[in-house]
Amino acid sequence: MAFIVASSNLRAYNYGITGTTDLSIFHSVCSKVNVPKWAAKSVKIAANEEEAKKMEEERAGAMDVDHIADEIIAQLPEPGKLAGYQMHPAEFEKDDDTNFHMDFMTACSNLRARNYRITEANAHKTKQIAGKIIPAIATTTALVTGLVCMELYKIVQGKKFEDFKNAYANLALPLFTFSEPAVVSKNTLLTKDGPWEWSEAWDRIEINDPNMTLAEFLEHMESQYYCDVQMLSSGVTILHSFFFPPSKIAERKNMKLEDVAAQFSLKRPLTADDKYLVFEVCAGKGDDYPEENGDGMEEDDDDDDDDVNLPYVRFRTSM
Repeated sequence: MAFIVASSNLRAYNYGITGTTDLSIFHSVCSKVNVPKWAAKSVKIAANEEEAKKMEEERAGAMDVDHIADEIIAQLPEPGKLAGYQMHPAEFEKDDDTNFHMDFMTACSNLRARNYRITEANAHKTKQIAGKIIPAIATTTALVTGLVCMELYKIVQGKKFEDFKNAYANLALPLFTFSEPAVVSKNTLLTKDGPWEWSEAWDRIEINDPNMTLAEFLEHMESQYYCDVQMLSSGVTILHSFFFPPSKIAERKNMKLEDVAAQFSLKRPLTADDKYLVFEVCAGKGDDYPEENGDGMEEDDDDDDDDVNLPYVRFRTSM
């Protein structure tokens, strides 16, 4: 109850609302709160590195970052509705017994101590501890934060690559060393729309057609990227390969791509969490692969090298 009273009054102060210490009001409100029943979540632990990689790919595929960002933006109020609105920051002051700061710290730390069966402290002992805390301001952490912010300013200002810096700092010596960061390695892929420079760190092929069959996917890769897909995999499972029996290839080509992944890789039906599937593609040059790129320049690939380097594919499901 001490935690609820202190935290409620601190929040009320932030929003300019008059607080209260009348416990009858808190009892009345708390009695109407319906606390959801706690239930343990099932957790799967990877048995090896391959399984851990597959689980990570599944988590990455399930998280629709763009959708989450759009939802957060949609919840933000219009700027016009905030005209004249002001919040009040609570600047910590341990010696004011009326501002609920020490009340909150005492209650919060004792609840934490109770969780771990650590000896609890009264308000006087807590105030003594708080008074001995040295704020970590002039430390390496503050320096690193400042250096990071400097690099962020350069991004916003549109600085050229050579203006960015890596930094090595040791305040104990002291030593400060700066260097230019390495350029992200890029690959060139010929597409129907011209040459595409992509990097393994930042780029992927996006496909937003949940009804696409495996055959349509293979045709799309051939027409858009001039690729003859020789192998398609999801996680550690090969879904399509040139060495599969013809009957197996024909059967899977008629299936929707998401159904192929669900049946043979995930081995379960797709759920609402499976918004995306991640595929790895091994491909060679297709029959229509151009001998020259969009600038009229011949590719520098060796004649004997028919492999095409592709980023991973992120496939939107119907979930």
